[in-house]
Amino acid sequence: MKLANKRPFVTTLFLRPILLLLTLIGNYTGICKKLNVAAAELVEAKAVCATRLRLRLRQAQATATCIVTLIVLIFAGAGTAVSVQAITPNQAIDGLQQLAAQAEENGSIRVLVQLDLPFRAEGELETDAAVQAQQANIDGLQNMVLEQMADTNTAVIATFKYIPYLALELDAAALETLAALPAVVAIEEDIPVPPALSSSIPVIGADAAWSVGYTGAGQTVAILDTGVDTNHAAFTTGGNRIVAQGCYSTTNASYSATTVCPGGVEEATGAGTGVDCTAVVGPTNSKAQSDCGHGTHVASIAAGDDGGSIVGVAPDANIIAIQIFSLFNSTTYCGGFSNCVLTFTSDQILGLEHVYELRNSYNIASVNMSLGGGQYFATCDSDSRKAAIDNLRAVGIATVIASGNDGYRDSIGAPSCISSAISVGATDDVDNVASFSNIAPFIDLVAPGVSIFAAVPGGAGTKQGTSMATPHVAGAWALFKQAVPTASVDEALAAFQAGAVLVDDNRSGGVETDLARLNINNAINSYVTGLSVAVTASEDYLLPDDLVEFTVQITNNTGSVASQVVLTAPIPQPLSLDAALLSGDAAVVDGQIVWTTGQTLNPGQSLTRTVSFVVKN
Repeated sequence: MKLANKRPFVTTLFLRPILLLLTLIGNYTGICKKLNVAAAELVEAKAVCATRLRLRLRQAQATATCIVTLIVLIFAGAGTAVSVQAITPNQAIDGLQQLAAQAEENGSIRVLVQLDLPFRAEGELETDAAVQAQQANIDGLQNMVLEQMADTNTAVIATFKYIPYLALELDAAALETLAALPAVVAIEEDIPVPPALSSSIPVIGADAAWSVGYTGAGQTVAILDTGVDTNHAAFTTGGNRIVAQGCYSTTNASYSATTVCPGGVEEATGAGTGVDCTAVVGPTNSKAQSDCGHGTHVASIAAGDDGGSIVGVAPDANIIAIQIFSLFNSTTYCGGFSNCVLTFTSDQILGLEHVYELRNSYNIASVNMSLGGGQYFATCDSDSRKAAIDNLRAVGIATVIASGNDGYRDSIGAPSCISSAISVGATDDVDNVASFSNIAPFIDLVAPGVSIFAAVPGGAGTKQGTSMATPHVAGAWALFKQAVPTASVDEALAAFQAGAVLVDDNRSGGVETDLARLNINNAINSYVTGLSVAVTASEDYLLPDDLVEFTVQITNNTGSVASQVVLTAPIPQPLSLDAALLSGDAAVVDGQIVWTTGQTLNPGQSLTRTVSFVVKN
């Protein structure tokens, strides 16, 4: 009788999740069918409905799992021990316990929340309707989560328009509620990080690029930093080249942080907003950056020109100045100093999204981020900034980021470790890796960053760091995009690496070899859609003492005259060549085959030469 009495209960348990699923499917299908909207809006509505339905199905699935567990317990034999491990949604969130402990200790914590939503960079979506649908989906899911958190102690820091993330501040109890929501797949702390603290121009071949007309004209570099002295002669000589400004900064008593945006607001755009030069940030003996010194120096390396001693890599490029730092008055966050400037990840994402919004107003070649922290031995693509960087990369904008100044030989900081970013380490003017530079096997480029002379508020000064190496690359990107406007980030990076001078990390403990040191003139010359290079070898394989001939043909596919072209190719190890037996116009220089055309090429013209050498081993 007892068993018979339980059967209807068990049947109900089994039917309940099925009925729930059918009801949900019916309800949401009906909602979608009843929407009387235009075609593009229907796509958006379907996307929102599909996402919400998927989340409800996940909730129902979780209910069904609990019911099955209960049924197993009901039918377990009296003498049978059944071990059931409770699995809660919280356990799926990496680092949740640590975040909860911080929230408990400090009263609250700032976090970035990744939402369970399929995401593609907008530039990879096929239609405008698909872009609008994805944005509507993001907005709908953000609102759903915020509705579910309405009764908790949660403050909204930011809702992002283009990526499926939220920035929130909440207490420990609210964090637990958030982590249990089916729509939440990852939570990370909104960590504040610091900035990554003339002779370099010929080192990277910028002056050679200038000589054939590539000065960055018509291109724009976005500087996400501590602000730029917009009145400095480096940016106003010949006309104001700071074409847009913005500020994303934070006031938060829990972090002892104060916004530096004009008027004490936390977000602003327009003239005067990308400037934090009117007040000194901290005493001179603090760790703080004085006013906008760091950002001004960085911006002038990328694209400054005062008509005199200060000349950046792309002197005719325009600048978008976006201030993303906040003033911290806390020895805890400032490493024992009374104050400092740091930037929250959420403010960085807001700055990146603002650049993305300006993509159709300016020809933006690159974004410079001379900031970061941490230590990563591999790419860090779970970082919340990746989605924003992906959006930029998909529309041809490179996000160039400093590797950090901790002197690591095998790792770099975040966000430079994001695979879709362009990571940059530092060298000196004679191609030694800088003592402070982080280097890793997966770093993209290195560039001069030691004793760099550039603008500071009211004058000029010398600084060093991967912060100074990074704008060399960001500015060079503007030169490259002027030469090849249609190049994607992948194509440009391939050209930068193909044209690079290879250097080794010879520091104590350094192990990386063939690091790609920037040479923008080589990069422009080697780009295949501008100058195509066809190489034919006389032998498919090589033996010692073989005579090998290479026929090299260069074709100028551009619409303008190409001046003298220099091609360099590293000699594959462990081969070495007998330089005395070389013929043709080539030579062996520092372990590379170097061939100079010796003449200009008109549009469509080709030039063919034969180079021969003997393999020694």
